[in-house]
Amino acid sequence: MAVMLAVTSLLFLLGSATELPATSVAAAPGAVEPEAVYYADEQIVDWYGLETFAVDAAAVALVAAGASLDSEELVGAGLLTAGLGAPLLHASKGHTGAAVGSLALRLGATVILANLGASADCEGDFCSLGNAALGAMAGYGAAALVDALFLSRATRTERRPRYVPRFTASAAGATVGVAGAF
Repeated sequence: MAVMLAVTSLLFLLGSATELPATSVAAAPGAVEPEAVYYADEQIVDWYGLETFAVDAAAVALVAAGASLDSEELVGAGLLTAGLGAPLLHASKGHTGAAVGSLALRLGATVILANLGASADCEGDFCSLGNAALGAMAGYGAAALVDALFLSRATRTERRPRYVPRFTASAAGATVGVAGAF
């Protein structure tokens, strides 16, 4: 008890003219404290994969509707949406790298798997065409899934309030409190 009283008295005497530097974040009287003391920057990741899925669903619906109605225009619009829809979505959100990656992924996976399907052994005149179409659909589906899950992310910085404990000791007494931005 005597040691605690002595330490408290010593701290009081040492801090009588100024604030204690080890525990205080208060500025000198009249000084403006920097805003950075009260705010912490936090990285927040926003996922917009559902929007990418919606674009891909619209593309598939256009191709299916065009095929069932024998409309080359609808099939063409669906294929154009399938190839450029998600990359344009990324570009509209300001993510140029994701747009280029999405375009390369969609075209690359579709072409590679279509060629792989066409090279399969089969009998008949147009047999390889059906396998190429299956490969292209598998490539497009895989590319759309990877795009939505991994490329459809936006990182932003948000300032969050931070609270800082304050302790000030002077000849007149001591002050304990919490400072921060609310």
